Amino acid sequence: MGKKLLILLITGGLLTYGLIITGADNQVFSGNLLNIHIVLRIGNTQALINDEPYRLEPRPLIINNRVMVPLRFVAETLNAQVQWDGSENKVTVKSLNREIELWRGRNFALINGKQFSLDSPPILIKGRVLVPVRLLAEALGATVNWKPQSREVEIIKLLSGEVVLAGQIVGIDLFQREFLLLWGNRTLTMVGVDTALVEGRALILEDFSLRMPVVIWGTLEENQVRLQRVLTGTNTPPPVQAQLLKGIIKAVNLTDSRLLVVVDDGRTLPITIHPDTELILDGKKAVLADFKRGFRVSILAHVEPGRILTLQVKGEKTPLTVSGTITSVRLRELSLLSGGQTIKITIDSKTVLLVEGKKVGQGWLVAFRRTVINQKAQITGFYENGSLLALKIEISN
Repeated sequence: MGKKLLILLITGGLLTYGLIITGADNQVFSGNLLNIHIVLRIGNTQALINDEPYRLEPRPLIINNRVMVPLRFVAETLNAQVQWDGSENKVTVKSLNREIELWRGRNFALINGKQFSLDSPPILIKGRVLVPVRLLAEALGATVNWKPQSREVEIIKLLSGEVVLAGQIVGIDLFQREFLLLWGNRTLTMVGVDTALVEGRALILEDFSLRMPVVIWGTLEENQVRLQRVLTGTNTPPPVQAQLLKGIIKAVNLTDSRLLVVVDDGRTLPITIHPDTELILDGKKAVLADFKRGFRVSILAHVEPGRILTLQVKGEKTPLTVSGTITSVRLRELSLLSGGQTIKITIDSKTVLLVEGKKVGQGWLVAFRRTVINQKAQITGFYENGSLLALKIEISN
């Protein structure tokens, strides 16, 4: 048992992201995680990070049937540090528990000192290093999905947070005091075994067996989970949980049935709505199209593994104030650069507009564009029942 036992299992299921993540029928996630979701398309200079577009140079390409992507863009998006040594044509990528070393033109890489061969060695285009996406992303704890029809590569990484996961044990290491959990198409290492509890008693690793179904509670840190509690020998999922969020609706995607909410602690959280999810807006039954971008809301989600049962959304009456530089003014949308992030505020036909305490219009922003563009300002939105009643702009001196 000195070596880890690993059985590769192929499971079906669709990986989504947000409040609920489901793999196969018994692979379950519930918790508040900050996720990184990157979409790159072959030959395209636009990348998406959590649904936000970013300029990408150079474009991803395929060499020797391997997708090659700009190393720095992907690595830094996955919270890793990149160092380039021009004298050796060497690039080093460092994350929490990984060090990746690659050399331009060499067909191998070192990951924590262990050598891995490369079908396509790193190349240099327009001063940027391109590397095989799967080796880089998976070494940094992410999952890579290739979509041949759209020629897109999808990179998903779950960062940290409290989680509840259900899966199967596929490896046990009695010497390292840890086991491997197969969750969806990912294998996660379970640590902290000797301090965890099984139904109120101390966990005894020797009682575990391969393919045993378990539900675990713990803290996810990249590819490992520090255990708190384990439920064994059952496919019974965790009970229904309630989660309360407060923030601003950033986007409504009717095609994918998703809300994108910027919550008060700065996270951008996609919420997937299932066909049987009951939506309630300000005490009344609603449909997804009733939710509008820019709404300041409180959200109470009643969830069980695999779906959201009820999503109760209440528009807040309290004003919302942000400060920054106004970078763009369109017909009914204003963009503000605040703390390195772009905040977009959308008005409707009934929104009253106030600049320096004076009413300047209603429902249209372009009339005073020249007055506020590129100006530092404090903007206050007054919301009621999910609607923006008034927008107050005060130019900073």
